[in-house]
Amino acid sequence: MTRAMLVQVLHRMSGSKAASTAQFTDVADGKWYAEAIAWASENGIVNGFTDGRFQPDTLITVSSWRPSCTATIPIAVIRRRAAQHSMATRRRGFCRVVGC
Repeated sequence: MTRAMLVQVLHRMSGSKAASTAQFTDVADGKWYAEAIAWASENGIVNGFTDGRFQPDTLITVSSWRPSCTATIPIAVIRRRAAQHSMATRRRGFCRVVGC
């Protein structure tokens, strides 16, 4: 998984929209990950590197992610999304059995 992929996952889980564009020299507007990186940067979830790059195509490792992650991911958001997904999945299964 790359840095861009991980940030995209977190962005989708949050359900938020980016308010501006990413301020990294290697994140072009219009790229599939640009909004997610802007959102993560604005919310203090990630930092770039000292040279102004984000390096979206770099593979994630624990040692490479921890220094760039400046804030705890909002666990309440993740739990809420997981619960919503779980409830929707249970309802679909129930409806298949009883014919909703």
